[in-house]
Amino acid sequence: MPGLIEKSERVVLVQGLVDFLLISEGARIAIQNMTWNGAQGFQTPIENDTLVVPGFGALGTAHSERGLTYYEVQLSGHMIPQYAPWSALHIMQYLMGFRDTL
Repeated sequence: MPGLIEKSERVVLVQGLVDFLLISEGARIAIQNMTWNGAQGFQTPIENDTLVVPGFGALGTAHSERGLTYYEVQLSGHMIPQYAPWSALHIMQYLMGFRDTL
């Protein structure tokens, strides 16, 4: 994954917070143990940024550093397009470059 991040303009990792198969703490630990673009893990805490979907409000957290954006979506498992479709649309628009901000 570090090579993918370094070669891409945007890489998005999305985690549903009520997923019991793929827990968010595991994703956070994996990110913090990974080295990409000259540094290891995120340099600032993830909790500082809020994922705000226009018309729906705050639906989770988002954090972006050095080409990797990590989203945590509240009230969703790993099938985010099914359980939180507006969050999934917002995230896909960011990934595809239709949105410049989180």
